Order: sequence, then C-alpha cells, then structure tokens
Amino acid sequence: GLLPDVMLFDPDMQQEEMPLLLERNSPYLEFYEKLRTNLHRQGNQAPKVLLLSSGAKEEGKTFCAYNLAIAAARAGKRTLVIEADLRSPSKAESLKIVPHPHSCAEPLRYYGDINDCIRQVPEIENLYMIPSPGVVKQPGGIIESSEMQRLLSDSRHRFDFVILDAPCMTHNNDAFILEPYTDGMIIVTRPHYTVSGMLTEVIEQLTNDEEDESSKSGPKFLGVVVNGADIPVDFPLEPLDDLDISESQIADSPRPSIGATASTGGVLTQVQS
Repeated sequence: GLLPDVMLFDPDMQQEEMPLLLERNSPYLEFYEKLRTNLHRQGNQAPKVLLLSSGAKEEGKTFCAYNLAIAAARAGKRTLVIEADLRSPSKAESLKIVPHPHSCAEPLRYYGDINDCIRQVPEIENLYMIPSPGVVKQPGGIIESSEMQRLLSDSRHRFDFVILDAPCMTHNNDAFILEPYTDGMIIVTRPHYTVSGMLTEVIEQLTNDEEDESSKSGPKFLGVVVNGADIPVDFPLEPLDDLDISESQIADSPRPSIGATASTGGVLTQVQS
C-alpha cells in the first residue's frame, strides 16, 4: 500500500512542524496500519525492533517513523520510538515531549538509565519515546557504546514494537552500526528528493551485507517505503464544514514542506537478491 500526502487543517501548526496523525479517527492512519501489518509478511515473524533510515535528508523518515509508531500504539501495541539521530536536533517536541535537560552534556549517562530517558507521549496511549540529546560530539561512539546496546536490548523486552529513527546513510555509518541490534531495516525515499544512484548504492551495500551474513540469523533489509505519493484519501466532509473552509481554500492551501508532508511511504518493496 501507499502512504498518502498528508494535509492537516490546523491554524496553530507552524510551517516547519510535522503534520503528525494525532487524531484517533484520522483517515490517514489506515495507510500506516497497512504498512505495519505488511511487515508481518516479511518472513516467519514480524520485526519487533525496526530501523528506519534514508539515503539523504528531507525524505521524511522521521515523519514516517513517528506516524508508524502512532498507528501501532492505536492498534494496542506497546510502542517505543528511539530518536537515534544524534547529528540533528530532537523532534520530540512534535509529540509534546521535553527532552532531559542534561542529556546533551552527558549522553552516555543518559542512555545508561532507561528508566530515566523513556518518556510517555501525552494523549496517545501505549506510545513512548526516548528523545535524543540532540547534536552531540562523537555521535558514532555513542551509537556503538555498551550503554546504547543495553538500552536496545532492554527495550526489546519491555515493548511490543520498537522503532529506531536513524540518520540518513550517505554521510555516516550510524544506521549500519545500529542494524545488527534490530530485526530489519526500511529505507524511506521521496519523489524528486531521492537520488536514484545514491539509493542504488545504499541498497547494494545492504543486500551485499545480507548475502555475506546469509548463514546467520541476523537483521535483514525489508524494503523501500516511498514517501510522498499522490493518492486519494476518503476524508469525511463534516469536519471541513465545521471549519468553514471552502473548496478553493482547500485547493490553494499551502502544505508543510518537510519530508513529512507527503508520507507516501506505504509501498513496501521487497528487494530481490
């Protein structure tokens, strides 16, 4: 399935904010639920710890990770989002989460106490987050630290579904370092943003690594999600009438311009080796 372009009418939303699917009756949630259930078809057992990355920035991986987590939580799964991009500012405030005030100064100590770094997302039952400290020094060293490994292991046992929002793969190896501690990886792409040659290089590296590890029960590359597809969504008219929004306003309304706005991502394309 495809994940549609998301358009939310929220007068308080800033242009840079992600249009997250916080409403329980959002018609967009079913597309993320379809993506979640499609993961069950990727082998004998659905991945419990899933890593999302992309080839480059602005492709919407964080948007997809957050909304996939919301869909899982709405489905009754005890879900954890781990912000694993230590090279970018935290987006936790999009979910009304305030990061730990001292996490940036002492990131290893922060990750060393899972009870201290886990936050419950307000207004969404079953959804939890470990916010990142933001931009830190030597992020690769923190990613491969024993504290991070213990945190991932502990999270696996505490939650039904864990989603890691990792950095893009073309400028650093953070996602590759995290991959062995997960059950699978999805690459998020976006039309007019993803460079085909760059994506091909990333996929070849992932599939070659998978062939080298074929004799082991290690993580696997699950496929590609296309973020930003233009597909119809059955949207009830009543809420629009209540908002007193005309059809011309809908047609002309600006849409948030982050990789999120168009979460096309529902297509889970299995890569044939």
